[in-house]
Amino acid sequence: MISMHLLIPILAMLAILGGGWLFLRWYLR
Repeated sequence: MISMHLLIPILAMLAILGGGWLFLRWYLR
């Protein structure tokens, strides 16, 4: 089982990367 100490930073990084990717797609359309 993955500990919260590792899970939280990974989810945060994925959220930032996903949000930035969606923003770029909207901005560059």
